[in-house]
Formats: sequence, structure tokens, C-alpha cells
Amino acid sequence: MASSSLVIVSAASDMERIGDHAVNIAKETIRLGNEKLVYSTEKIEHMKALTITMLKDMVDAFTSENLHAAKEISMRDDAVDQLYGEALVSILETAKTEGASLEQLVQISFICKSIERIADYTTNLAEALFFLLKGRHYELNN
Repeated sequence: MASSSLVIVSAASDMERIGDHAVNIAKETIRLGNEKLVYSTEKIEHMKALTITMLKDMVDAFTSENLHAAKEISMRDDAVDQLYGEALVSILETAKTEGASLEQLVQISFICKSIERIADYTTNLAEALFFLLKGRHYELNN
């Protein structure tokens, strides 16, 4: 019982951190303002869509105690990680070739990192569900 309580607290902490990253994304977006972006947001939009779907699906998996769904959701984190890496390379290339606003590109990179972390915390939630239902820790995303 005590270990289950700790897992619930850990999951709540992960949800809080997801909220913190959402706030960070909002703040960086406000800092960007209405300034014309020098960077295509296509990869960021794709990361965002994958991560939002992961999180929604994870909430459903948690409430229905669906381990198969939790495992599948955690595997999607690899796609988000791949897009994050590609986005960072592209941001650096934009900085080199466009002579773009470094401040804007740093803000965009912070947004990318927050999205990537939300996906990581969603994987943590999947691992928490496994622990709750199976009684031991499973590393779902190596």
C-alpha cells in the first residue's frame, strides 16, 4: 500500500511538471509576441500534436488501467525525441544562414525542449501505471 501511495505521489509530481512546462511554453510564446518568425514551426507543430495525443491517451490508459496502451504511448516518445533533435539542428542552421534573431531562436528552442520534456513525463506516467498494476518498475523507453 505504501509503495502504491508513493507511485501516486510521483505521478502527481509528473503531472505538476507537465503543467510547469506548459506555463513555460506560454511564457516563451508571449515573449515571441507578434514578431515574424524566422524559423518554420512545422517540426514544432508535429512535436506538439504527438505530445498532446500522448498525454490525452495516457490519461485514458491510466483511468482504464490499460497497460497495452501505456506501453504503446511510451514508444511514441522516440518520435518526439527524434523531432526534437531535428528541430534543434534546424534551429542552429537557421541561426547560421539567416542571421536570424538569436533571441527568437533561443525562445523557440526552449519551447521545443518543454514539449520534449512533457513527452518524457508522459512516459513516466506510463511507467507509474505499470508499477501500480504489476508491482514493480518497468523501463518503458530506453
